[in-house]
Amino acid sequence: MAITDIKRYRNVIILSATIAIVVGATVITGWLLNNQTLMSINPGFTTMKFNTALCFILLGITIFIRHSDKSKNQILANILAVTVSTIGLLSLLQMKGTIFYIDELLAPDNASATHPGKMSPPTSFCLMLSGVAMLIIKSDKKPYILLTQYMLHIVTLIASIALLGYIFGSPHIYRYTFSNSMALHTAIVFIIFSVGTSLANPNRGITALFTGTLIGNVMARKLFIWIIPSVIVICYTRMLLYKYNILSLEVGLALLSVSFLLISLVSVWKTSQTLNAIDEKEKRFEENLRLGIEAAPYALILSTQEGEIIHANYQAEKTFKYSRKELMGTDCKIVLPVEIWSTIKEVRKKFYSELKPLNFKLEDNMHCKRKDGSTFPAELVISPVATPQGPLALTSVIDLTLRVETEKLALEHLAELQHKNQEMEQFNYIASHDLQEPLRTVSNYIMLLQEDYPENVTPEINEHLSVMDQAVCRMSKLIRTLLDFGRLGKDKKLTLTNCNEVVEQVTADLNNLIKSTGATVTVDNSLPTLYAYDTELRQLFQNLINNAIKFSKKEIQPQINIGCREIKGFYKIYVSDNGIGIDEKHFASIFHIFQRVHRQEDYEGYGVGLANCKKIAEMHGGKIWVESEYGEGSTFKFTLINLKP
Repeated sequence: MAITDIKRYRNVIILSATIAIVVGATVITGWLLNNQTLMSINPGFTTMKFNTALCFILLGITIFIRHSDKSKNQILANILAVTVSTIGLLSLLQMKGTIFYIDELLAPDNASATHPGKMSPPTSFCLMLSGVAMLIIKSDKKPYILLTQYMLHIVTLIASIALLGYIFGSPHIYRYTFSNSMALHTAIVFIIFSVGTSLANPNRGITALFTGTLIGNVMARKLFIWIIPSVIVICYTRMLLYKYNILSLEVGLALLSVSFLLISLVSVWKTSQTLNAIDEKEKRFEENLRLGIEAAPYALILSTQEGEIIHANYQAEKTFKYSRKELMGTDCKIVLPVEIWSTIKEVRKKFYSELKPLNFKLEDNMHCKRKDGSTFPAELVISPVATPQGPLALTSVIDLTLRVETEKLALEHLAELQHKNQEMEQFNYIASHDLQEPLRTVSNYIMLLQEDYPENVTPEINEHLSVMDQAVCRMSKLIRTLLDFGRLGKDKKLTLTNCNEVVEQVTADLNNLIKSTGATVTVDNSLPTLYAYDTELRQLFQNLINNAIKFSKKEIQPQINIGCREIKGFYKIYVSDNGIGIDEKHFASIFHIFQRVHRQEDYEGYGVGLANCKKIAEMHGGKIWVESEYGEGSTFKFTLINLKP
């Protein structure tokens, strides 16, 4: 779309179109009511013709349609633009003697005796140019954009000359040597409309001189604001003094010269102040940029659009082994990864066309070259830096040699640790197997003594043997539990798991325990379906539900509630009960292996279940904790990351 920066100047463009429509509608009302004031502002001035007012309305509507950017309405905008240019062209051709009878087609002109209804040639020409400009203003092609701007500038110039003629009271100026002249409000509307519409392409034509941000644009704006109004005022004053013979011609010219000199001096003074302020601002910007680059803990290189290095910090010297003198003025290619040297032109073109940061990370496997020819793995970020002279490229280079070596060492340690873990798992298996064997032997001999020598086994001895057998059984279970804890997570497999189905299966497995205790297990809301380790997750729910039943209050049926809610990529699941509760001082210790709160004779267990729960929650990228008051029940909460396959 050719209308660039449309948002920046939107209000001005819309205002200019609105003024054209309002003035046009007002003048048409004057024609319909035969009101001379509305038609000509002043009874002694030229009237704005009916067709002129109508064209202003059509031009304003065209701008509104163009601004809406709705493709289905653009055809209507084209028709309106062609209509305006056609009216202007036909009215202009009438000056050659050709009569098209369009002047009084819509309204009779009783206000002009000599030239009824005839549009002035300057007005006709300006309408023709404005219509053509509105027809091609949507073009994306540069020649058409420039043509639009220059046609609007011509309209502004012609209307400005006419306005000056009215200001100085010189009909010879605003009539342009034609018999009928451009009306005063016609000239004003043309100036407002052409200037406002030209802002649709603020970077083209003369408009760019006043809308740019460079020093030359600032100077042009300052000089224009000071000189043009001042010259008009002084010349008008000089005309009045001469007209009423207050000053002689010689004195008037001398004062005029002095006035011009003073105005020029003030204009230059004000402009120089502005330029000095801009220059000081640029110097501060450059100094702050230099200090920022110098203070960075990694190599920073600043280069131009042509790739020439204009600044490098101390870290760049250390990283690349070049002195700053050697880096200055050279191509920034020497600091970029070797892998992109062959495509440096394409990389640079893409960077300056998009003005977006370019990133080369560790996984891109990029290497930079030092002065001595050695290479090192690097991470680079090339960022655009806006300056008054245009965008520059700031390249940050981080030497990843130490990081790569550290990661390599970490991987070696990890492999060694995995090997040690495998050895430990094998040791645990063998040790537990070897420990189970003597325990089974002791248990078998206890049973043989009780069965083969009943006459020698007194009740007291039998009681001792029973205590020994119970101790052996507890030791055997403890060894198996310890072995299971060590194997937890081994050969784990990530699968899509429905937690609702997991809870249903767990409650089915614990059906006998649930029935015998009168417990109720309810799910408050739907549990998630996510990628998880199915077997381990099942064990987590089973441990928590089993504990909730085990640690229930006497003579009170256990009530267990399970629910879930999603928080920032995690699922937080809770399992609450109405049991005996837990003292706050035990909140952390209960998740450690072999840590028990209650005595063995009160509640059976080995202090491994919650340790398993903690390990399972951490396997899923989450954590587990408890909220409880002693005697008021407990709520175990754990989080599961929303894992992807």
